[in-house]
Amino acid sequence: MIAVRVESRGETDLPILERAVTEDLLLLTADLDFGEYIFRDRQPAPRAGVVQYRLGDILKEAEKAQIIGEAFAQHSASFAGQFAVIEERKVRFRLLPH
Repeated sequence: MIAVRVESRGETDLPILERAVTEDLLLLTADLDFGEYIFRDRQPAPRAGVVQYRLGDILKEAEKAQIIGEAFAQHSASFAGQFAVIEERKVRFRLLPH
């Protein structure tokens, strides 16, 4: 898994996406651009999936971490092949294009 904020801070988006595809890694990000790259621009997506969290600026980092952790505990088996969006009260899934 690549956690963009932790592992690739300062790296531009497309090399991160390419790495996730090449190494078949799950991509965890808050960056909204990845959805546009994959769905609008038709960039290849990692088979392991993309998980985007949209938790805003109001929540504290610990609260965000708890929500993300709970989403992974409940849905980790569902992320492969999906673009998942974690929100405060739900997780949405969209099939990644082939």
